[in-house]
Amino acid sequence: MNAESQQLQLLASETFKKAELHRVVTFLNRSLKSRGLIFGLEKTGEDYSIRIYTGPADDDG
Repeated sequence: MNAESQQLQLLASETFKKAELHRVVTFLNRSLKSRGLIFGLEKTGEDYSIRIYTGPADDDG
């Protein structure tokens, strides 16, 4: 592998305020659903859990 192929590819970027976890999950879902990744957010008491699910990816053609 050369150095160029080892670089990470930025898929999307967004900035969030501290108390906007729901926006983070929405952002992830909009950015990665086509790759078969779905994110969920659950609040239990004062704790939050982010869950990652796999599903069917969109076909590129």
